[in-house]
Amino acid sequence: MNDRNNENTTILFHHVSHAFANKQVLKDVTFSVKEGEIFGLLGPSGAGKTTIINILTGQLKQDSGEAMILSENCNYLSKELHKNLGIMMDSLGLFERLSIHDNLVFFCRSTRYRA
Repeated sequence: MNDRNNENTTILFHHVSHAFANKQVLKDVTFSVKEGEIFGLLGPSGAGKTTIINILTGQLKQDSGEAMILSENCNYLSKELHKNLGIMMDSLGLFERLSIHDNLVFFCRSTRYRA
């Protein structure tokens, strides 16, 4: 992949792997998104879409590989870049696995309100 140093690459996901306990969720996943491209993650439940988003937004560290947004390592996103990230959820409801408090904290942080 030759996009690692390309200034038009806004998202770089390079040979990323991640496992939860003994379950391998991502294995050597590589993709890039260039400036102006529209990109979506599609797949069945359990395919790793949420894990990719969590790594890209700095909520989860990958086991191996490199994840970058606008040349910033996703494990250490600046506050300025993090404030400008946007995500679109697949439903408007609450996350069933989170408590009401954790849902409120998540949505406050994602909309720039203090939790």
